[in-house]
Amino acid sequence: MKVKDDLIMFKSDPEMFEKEKDGRKSNTVRWSYDADEIACMTIFARDFKKGCQKYIQIENSETGETFVRKLTDITLLTDISFYGGVYIFSWSMKELGI
Repeated sequence: MKVKDDLIMFKSDPEMFEKEKDGRKSNTVRWSYDADEIACMTIFARDFKKGCQKYIQIENSETGETFVRKLTDITLLTDISFYGGVYIFSWSMKELGI
């Protein structure tokens, strides 16, 4: 996971990448035990909830192919937070040339 300005970036395995790219699965669930990653996702989500437009980039972990989408929701799963920071990132299917 990386964050650059209003863009959060994740890698997905090839099977999930294809589903995410073609719209069969327009979200990704991410969790981390790493305190720095959790803090970064939390700040990113907080800014989104304040009305700042945010984007997501998904990269195919094998080929390096990427796509970018506009985020429509970021949900923290607080009921299982003892496992670490668990977020669902959801997006619009309109591809962006970012």
